[in-house]
Amino acid sequence: MVTFSVIAGFVIFFTIVRSLGISYRKKFSRGFIFASSVYPMFFGMFFVLFGTIIGPEISSDFALGITLTGICLYIFALYKNFSHAGLEWGLVQNVFQTLIVGAFSVIILIGALLFFDSKNKEN
Repeated sequence: MVTFSVIAGFVIFFTIVRSLGISYRKKFSRGFIFASSVYPMFFGMFFVLFGTIIGPEISSDFALGITLTGICLYIFALYKNFSHAGLEWGLVQNVFQTLIVGAFSVIILIGALLFFDSKNKEN
């Protein structure tokens, strides 16, 4: 039953994103999820995750620099969404992009951690 609920939740989420994307594209002639602001948002979230999870093992100054760079990139992505679409649509776009990009960032980071963990166990 839990599996069905999770699958139904994903279907509902992506249906909402799809319908918002269609109306957004009609209004602004640009993509809803894969806009130009996705790349700084992705790298910003990835740098924040990297700096907070892996960074303290390396160096605290390096981790702080990576984390602050990620925060600046993320704020820049938010600004781009608000400046291109206005407050209401920019806010909706930021929320959905943050959820999707955050999930991809966490998946990639977990994959990298598992890869490096398996490499360390081999040695």
